[in-house]
Amino acid sequence: MQHHHFMPQSSHVFHLPISETVSSSNESGKPFCCDEPNGNSEQEWAVFSKLADAVSADLLLLQHNMMPAFMQGQQGNSSTAMVVTIDEVEDSAFDVPFTQLDIDNSHKKFTVRLFCNEGGYQKIIGGDDLRSRNPKTGEGEENS
Repeated sequence: MQHHHFMPQSSHVFHLPISETVSSSNESGKPFCCDEPNGNSEQEWAVFSKLADAVSADLLLLQHNMMPAFMQGQQGNSSTAMVVTIDEVEDSAFDVPFTQLDIDNSHKKFTVRLFCNEGGYQKIIGGDDLRSRNPKTGEGEENS
């Protein structure tokens, strides 16, 4: 019988100190993330920011049937990395956690910036073009 141990990598372990600010948020029912950061809560904000980055990166990978780094090797698949490739750019694997997305509502477009060891890549995508694509495959779909 094979046992799986789901121990997070050190990048997925977060230490939040005992905090009056977080405690007050819990007691008042107002989420900590809704408060403006102040000089007394910088450490807490930094921890929650790292936690949010880790969760969002893992959720993005899981959404696209890719295994997060902390699970690699636990189900016999250690080759899945946190990278994406783009047909337009040969021989480059872009790091998913460093992907940037800017939204320009006035011109209805998105700017995606991807980074790797070899450099970077930027793509501007019109909102109409994005809506006409299959969200899983990225292939264009014809209007019916």
